[in-house]
Amino acid sequence: EAKRAQEEKARLVSQHARRKQEEIAAAIALEDAAMRQAQALWAADEEHEKAEKVEQDAKMKQAELKAAEQELARIRALKREAEARTAAAQAKERETTARRQRAGRVAKNLLAEEEAKRLVAEAEAIRFLEQLTLEDGAPTPVSYTHL
Repeated sequence: EAKRAQEEKARLVSQHARRKQEEIAAAIALEDAAMRQAQALWAADEEHEKAEKVEQDAKMKQAELKAAEQELARIRALKREAEARTAAAQAKERETTARRQRAGRVAKNLLAEEEAKRLVAEAEAIRFLEQLTLEDGAPTPVSYTHL
């Protein structure tokens, strides 16, 4: 009877020890699962932070790109304006050159007209003097260029 009681006691102790080991193993498994979950959450948090940084960098690059595009558009507008001003200046220069050429031709024509009038007046004066000389019976002078 004592032996049976002792065997029963040993069986109960052994059963209790097995249950304690199972509980400890379950607790360790639960702790490992919690640790893996914590590591997964930490990794997910790091990935989220990286993604936010990438998103911020992308937004910053997009803003820089937009600013660069605006600057390029401004430069192109300035270039078009400069080209238009250059074309206008060239047109004005061509017009000024044409006016100078016309003025030069007009001046030459006026000088030619004045010279022609002078020559006509000189010829008329010579004819008049020749007429007078012929009427007076005096000899005809050879040249009247001194007039």
